[in-house]
Amino acid sequence: MSDRLRFVLPAAAIAVLALAGCSGEDPDPTPTFTSGPQPVATPTPDAEDGATADPSAAEPAEWIISPDGIGPISLGMPLEAVAETFGGEVVDHFPDGESENTCQSVESDLEGLTGDIVVAGDDGSAQSIQWRPLSWEQRTDPETPMPRTEDGVTLGMLEAQVEDIWGPVTHEEWGSGGLATWLLDDGSHHLGVLTNRASYTPEGASSWVVNVLVFADDGSEYVFPSCFD
Repeated sequence: MSDRLRFVLPAAAIAVLALAGCSGEDPDPTPTFTSGPQPVATPTPDAEDGATADPSAAEPAEWIISPDGIGPISLGMPLEAVAETFGGEVVDHFPDGESENTCQSVESDLEGLTGDIVVAGDDGSAQSIQWRPLSWEQRTDPETPMPRTEDGVTLGMLEAQVEDIWGPVTHEEWGSGGLATWLLDDGSHHLGVLTNRASYTPEGASSWVVNVLVFADDGSEYVFPSCFD
């Protein structure tokens, strides 16, 4: 996990990252690296047949989860591009002015990915990226090759296993389901790792990670992101 990544307290103010540019004639400037989703390589011609390499061809099992995205699916990416690249279609959840709210989403069931990805937003771009298992009742095997954070957190991990890496959950109840959750941030982008433990869970019952959510800050204190489902 990046050194820039930090745990967020419930009432903490959200830091704003300032990006400063430099100018000058330095012929060999030092590169600056920032945390984020896996870089997508610029397509290059194939040496044999002249075909263009597919920038999304990286196996989902190798994707890295960060507050900026899940693998090559990053916050701010146009929903049409998500649908075109990873499959699915853009769905408008409030068509024909049925509500003052606006919400569009793309659900992709990618080959080689355990579970599915839902990308949603209210302005035509990805404001939240949710990765979820096909079933909350059946625990996903965390040893399965699939996306994970740089320090190994992924779906199906027992709460105790994540505690060994990140410490106790930052929020005992978060979201509409009131689930025990770790919330981490990297400036204005956030990563939520949700367990299936809630206030009504029997004491001593096993709990594990059932949802991974990446979302952009809306300028307020942390709330369950709108246009999530």
